[in-house]
Amino acid sequence: MRFYRAYVSLWFIGLLSLTCGGCQTSRPDAFPLVPTGVTTVDDLSTAERIRLTGEQQRVHVRLEDLQTKFAARQAERLDRLNKQAAANYTGLSQKGGLRTTLQEEIAVLQRQLSQTPASAQTQDVLGQIQALQHGLESIAFCTSPFVFSETTFHNSREEEQFVVEPLLTVTLYGCQLGTTAGRVRLILPGTGNDVMLTVLPDHWRDDSIQAVLPAQSGRLDGPAQLVITTAEGHQAPPLDVQFRATRVWSLVDPVAHQNVLFVDCGHTTTTDSCEAAAQKGPPPTLYAAAVGKHFTFCCSTVSGMDRWGLSLKNGWMLMSLYPNSGDLTSSPDVPPVSFSFVADGYTTCNFFNRDGRITDYHELPSSNAQLQGEVQIAWWVDHSCSGIQYAANIAIVGPQGIPYW
Repeated sequence: MRFYRAYVSLWFIGLLSLTCGGCQTSRPDAFPLVPTGVTTVDDLSTAERIRLTGEQQRVHVRLEDLQTKFAARQAERLDRLNKQAAANYTGLSQKGGLRTTLQEEIAVLQRQLSQTPASAQTQDVLGQIQALQHGLESIAFCTSPFVFSETTFHNSREEEQFVVEPLLTVTLYGCQLGTTAGRVRLILPGTGNDVMLTVLPDHWRDDSIQAVLPAQSGRLDGPAQLVITTAEGHQAPPLDVQFRATRVWSLVDPVAHQNVLFVDCGHTTTTDSCEAAAQKGPPPTLYAAAVGKHFTFCCSTVSGMDRWGLSLKNGWMLMSLYPNSGDLTSSPDVPPVSFSFVADGYTTCNFFNRDGRITDYHELPSSNAQLQGEVQIAWWVDHSCSGIQYAANIAIVGPQGIPYW
């Protein structure tokens, strides 16, 4: 649709100006759960379709390419953590084993405490010393296989949990484990099967073990247990741990999966629309997850905000909220706008007016407890014949092999 300049009587312009002087969207903080509608690209006007085609080409990042980049980022993280675990294990051996290492750490903390007795961290240091001493006592009176994790004596906060993650080296400490490698099993409640960890070569000692959980798919995060059985068949008491699944990347697809993306669309211009865009099928396929259009014909500037909320299941979240996404979510041109977001401002007449524009963009946890993330897009259009159109594909992260819908 194209608007041309028209002669409008002065009294009509004045009336509109009084009615909408610098209109601004005003809506309650509560996010209404209105599912995103879907329109096909062919149903758009010629001008809208041309803009959206250009936007989709600019916003599109091939899934395989981003998956490769995301996987590389996760691999770098695992490599860094595994190298640190290997260095710590080597240091443990060089110091003469677990008992000597714990004694040295206690001595270091006691010196630190004597040098700064009034430090704000005094209670934390005392808690660490107490935990280390408890570890020493457990070893001293140990008569049967027993294991504990590093968090037992290196974290004084109860909420810290020992995490077992695929391909991440697990370091266990204990006593009476023998010098011949036994077995390390991960028990995942409700799955009906156990997973055997791979013991690293020459990393089974009487007081310590290092093992790796093989790659897993289709498993949810949750509580689990590690069970250690010695070569002689003796089993240590199960160790409570937290299983964390490997993370993968995906695009939200409100065309294929309804009730995933919801929208609270600003509605104070002449034309307002917030929908997903699809290519005709059958079946229809995703073109762009979030397409916002705001156009004012006359006669005051208008600002507003569109809020897109995501109802995600099984631990999925916005990529920007995932702590290990790095810089994959930011555009180098306009930080911190998501890589998957572009916008075009435009005018359809020349009346001392300017193109519409995006004024702000945020991805954040939602105020609605039923939603797992929210994208807020603030916009502005000028007093006449001014519009803004944007398109976004929303990136999310979640457990491998588990659906988000």
